Amino acid sequence: MATKSKSFKTSFGLKLVAFFIAALLAFSSAICAVEAINDLFRYGSEILTKPAKSLDMTETSLFASKLNSDVQSIYAGSGLMTWDAYKSTYYSTFDEELSAARTELERFKKECMSEAVAAYRDKHAVSEYSSSQKSDNATGAGASAYTTNVYENVSAYSRSDNVVSPNYDKDYYDGCRESYSLKSGDSGNVTFTTSTTDEELVSLVSNAYSQVMSAARREYETTVAMESRSIKNIKNLKYYIYNPSTGEIITNLETETSEEKANEIKKSGDYSAFTSGSRWYMVYTADGGLVAASPQITRDTLYTVQSGDKYYFSLKSDYYYKRTLSNVLGSCFSNNGYDIILMLPETLSEGDDYYNMQSEMEKSSADTYNYIFLSLASMLVLAMVSVYLIYAAGETAGPEKIKLSFLDKLPTDLHFVLAAAVAGAGVYGILTLAADYKHAFDYYADGKALMMFVVMSLIAVAVWAVLLEWLCSVSKYYKAKKNWLRSTLVWYIIRLIGKLFSPLKRLREKPVRLRRRVLLVLIGYIIGNTVLTGVAAMCRGFWFVLLTAVLLLYNILTVSLMWKYVLSLDRIIAASENAKNGEPPENIYSENMPEPLKTLALNLSLTQEEMQKAINEAVKGERMKTELITNVSHDLKTPLTSIISYVDLLKKCDIDDISAQKYINVLDEKSIRLKRLIEDLVEASKASSGAVTFNKMNVNLHELAVQAVGEMSDAFEERNLDAVLNEPTEPIVIYADSQKTWRIIDNLLSNVKKYALPGTRVYIDVGRDSSYGTITIKNTSREKLNIDPDELTQRFVRGDESRTMEGSGLGLSIAKDLCTLQGGKLELSIDGDLFKATVKMPLVYSCDDEQGSVQ
Repeated sequence: MATKSKSFKTSFGLKLVAFFIAALLAFSSAICAVEAINDLFRYGSEILTKPAKSLDMTETSLFASKLNSDVQSIYAGSGLMTWDAYKSTYYSTFDEELSAARTELERFKKECMSEAVAAYRDKHAVSEYSSSQKSDNATGAGASAYTTNVYENVSAYSRSDNVVSPNYDKDYYDGCRESYSLKSGDSGNVTFTTSTTDEELVSLVSNAYSQVMSAARREYETTVAMESRSIKNIKNLKYYIYNPSTGEIITNLETETSEEKANEIKKSGDYSAFTSGSRWYMVYTADGGLVAASPQITRDTLYTVQSGDKYYFSLKSDYYYKRTLSNVLGSCFSNNGYDIILMLPETLSEGDDYYNMQSEMEKSSADTYNYIFLSLASMLVLAMVSVYLIYAAGETAGPEKIKLSFLDKLPTDLHFVLAAAVAGAGVYGILTLAADYKHAFDYYADGKALMMFVVMSLIAVAVWAVLLEWLCSVSKYYKAKKNWLRSTLVWYIIRLIGKLFSPLKRLREKPVRLRRRVLLVLIGYIIGNTVLTGVAAMCRGFWFVLLTAVLLLYNILTVSLMWKYVLSLDRIIAASENAKNGEPPENIYSENMPEPLKTLALNLSLTQEEMQKAINEAVKGERMKTELITNVSHDLKTPLTSIISYVDLLKKCDIDDISAQKYINVLDEKSIRLKRLIEDLVEASKASSGAVTFNKMNVNLHELAVQAVGEMSDAFEERNLDAVLNEPTEPIVIYADSQKTWRIIDNLLSNVKKYALPGTRVYIDVGRDSSYGTITIKNTSREKLNIDPDELTQRFVRGDESRTMEGSGLGLSIAKDLCTLQGGKLELSIDGDLFKATVKMPLVYSCDDEQGSVQ
């Protein structure tokens, strides 16, 4: 039993037979449904609710369309449609055609002039005005060009705009031609040029209009003859046409009614003499319109559009409105003074369309039930076979249990879209054919209608096949236990985007450029705001309020995000400002900060911590270095003091040996120099570390300079240097430590003594500069100064690169540190061999808030 069940699902032949059976069932179901719908459309739902013998075809739109066509045939074939009426219906008058041709000629000339001007400019490649200025001198070169009024040789109606042309290509303008067809028909063609005058145009239009009218006359005579034969075939529709003014009577009634009798009936308003024994009738008069009608007369009867080719009435207004029965009766009969009575007898005679319509309607009552039954039965069996095909979809007898086709391997959503698109196109095609059939079903004779029904049924079968294939694909996915959602194109795209943006996961570990993030936020904000604003502007009512609320919320969220960026950035800026001012570092990093400001805050915090560590280490190292230098200096001073003392004792001894005395003097000189070097080194170390005590007071800078220069005068005279000290016009009083300031000046003068060119002057100027008292020392250097001034203030740097002269290279460094610690400055400058040192110390009035000693 299990083997039979498996064979039932895996047999390819059985599936193929089932598919063809299902296709035939789908076709039969569709064509039966189409036939049933067609009968319901033609005859209405009455064919299902009433007995066949009680059906009346006069209640259908099919009858209304046939009646409309026959009334027009009666109008044309009975001689009521005259040549003048036919001509005014279809064709324009000569004056109308001439006016239209004149308008077209004027448009044509203006267009040609524009093209000629453009052609002239293209040839000469100059502007309109420059070409106009040069045209008088350009005779004989290039194409013919003129500056003239192009309308001066044409009729007055084409000169109404009083336009004077610019330069233009006259050969191009004169060669323009156009063929124009009259509005009344393509057989009336007129060819004119830019030189065509109004008289020539009148002649051309007249000849063309005569040709159109000749063809129209032949068409009119053919139409009247054809409709005269057509009304002879109208047997069951009876008509009585009467003109009260002329007494003219046109009728196909077997019994004649005199003019006097017709007048009496019209006065009384009782038309039973005509309508008795009729299953349908209507009376339409010239002065009263529709005055009497049978109960079957409906709006459809009066306003159903006739679907044939007959419309012998004015076409100058709405096309469909003009083709209704009501308008035909008004335009063709009542407007011309005719009353018309139309009737159908109770018993219809064989041999015309009315009898056939009634017979087909009665027959369709039983056929429609059969079509509906067959369609439903076919749909039921079709559903059963379709379920089997879906159940057995993909089943195979081989090792591959579920076999997927090419379409099954497509992304599932793409597969669905393709199936839906094909099915939708098929449904649209069926609806289009149905609408065309409904609009002009009279055009479709039995053979054409059957062909249309077959085409619609085949399209329905194709739609069913496409939907069945998609359902079978879904069944295969379920049996193969494949995730339908994860097989969609959308899922593949999401995965691809995820792979493309996977590096973003490492953004927390890598620095991100703030400008990129801000740029993306701004672009997203602008796009989102634009889209929401545009959609909201197109909506009304509830949706407008909802989208406005969404837009407001979107802007609030965006502003909140930007504000979060601003607050975080402001916090980082404040932290960096505090760090610049030397304040202790603070931890500004926070997990709530947006990227990349979080990275910036973390880096800044780490940098401040490392910088603080480095500062602490540097201070600690400097302190240890100072302590080392102090201790070493102290350890050196003790033996050095003993050496100096014993050298001094040796100098006092009575030693006759000249060489020994010389050696003793060298020992004395070098020991004193070593002592001074140790003292300078200790002082430089203290100054650089700030471990110096200052006793600030009011100091007269000029007096201090005089004292320093006085003590250095012997050394200056020994080196043949002339010191020139300028006295200020007013006392320069600074707030500083007098001893440390004197040491600054002494170091500078010692530097001059060592490196100044002998035989030159040394200028010492005391003055003020803003809030500083200044002392400037200028001298001429003995050696070339190929060094940056800032380097001279560094420790152990000397202007004497050979280091053959006395000095430790610490004097300027000590002077600078002592200046800085007292709030002053030491500025050095070199101009060739001129060396200039300027000391700036705070004046007394700028230090009024300082009291006592300053550490």
